Amino acid sequence: MMEEIRYIRLDDSNDAEWKAVKELFAGMYARMGEMGLMVPLAPDGADKWLRMARNTAGKFGIVILANKGEKAIGFAHGMITFLPDYIGGFPVGTITHVFVEDEFSRSGIGKTMVNILESWFLAKKVHSIELEVISGNLAAKEFWKKIGYLEELLQYRKLLDR
Repeated sequence: MMEEIRYIRLDDSNDAEWKAVKELFAGMYARMGEMGLMVPLAPDGADKWLRMARNTAGKFGIVILANKGEKAIGFAHGMITFLPDYIGGFPVGTITHVFVEDEFSRSGIGKTMVNILESWFLAKKVHSIELEVISGNLAAKEFWKKIGYLEELLQYRKLLDR
């Protein structure tokens, strides 16, 4: 019998599954570096991100963990942010990260996690949902377009000699 995927909403900062999220987060940054991310994760960056995600979980943020059996295979994180006052100051859902291990990509796991995030944002009455994609991540660009997201902005970066 094939193991079913379980989606766990991490609302409590004491949930035991947070350790698995941290490991997935670090793996995601390694993959983003391979795709052209210019600003790498700091040596203690996964710990710092995890602390923030745990502190905001259930209030201004949400983390969804995807497990197959006992193995963590993906996660998604979203937060509520606010647009600047000069463009309305509306609350906006920000999808900060969606990551699925390579062997499970294109299986619907990412889409299911995004659906859970979207439902949470809808309940929080946000104006819209925004996210960023590494320009070299063509699969992610295709994914987001396929599920109804529209390209709006491009970000440029120039690294300076120090």
